[in-house]
Amino acid sequence: PRKLGGVLVALRSPNAPYWGEGFVPADVIYAINGEEIKNLDHLRTQLAGINSGDPAVFQVQRGDELRFIVLELE
Repeated sequence: PRKLGGVLVALRSPNAPYWGEGFVPADVIYAINGEEIKNLDHLRTQLAGINSGDPAVFQVQRGDELRFIVLELE
């Protein structure tokens, strides 16, 4: 990983509640909408604060690449 913190994606649910590119196993989520993610509980708290239909921008490490994934949550 590029830095401490973040949440490792272990698997992808076929019924994930969002539209968009999505995550793949081994992605590391570092931030949502600019808010750094420290651990799984923090990720859950941040997701709970996003309204249905609102976009969410995730900063993700995939392999050696740092990228942004934009999803619309249901």
